Amino acid sequence: MPSKKFIKGFRHELANRAFAFMAVGRMVERLDGDERSLFWKTYLDLEIFNRPRYEAAAAVWGLDAAPGFFTK
Repeated sequence: MPSKKFIKGFRHELANRAFAFMAVGRMVERLDGDERSLFWKTYLDLEIFNRPRYEAAAAVWGLDAAPGFFTK
């Protein structure tokens, strides 16, 4: 079992990932058709790729990967 310090840090990382997914998704929508949208679309693709990995790790350690109140 990971240490309490690791779990605390991983919870922060889960919140960061949830926030990035939401924020970058909105950025992609906002910049649709703009030349800068390629960067944000690629970033969103990375978040989509990583999401199941973070969710699986959270499940192993009994953590909820859903975004919390402050993340939303």
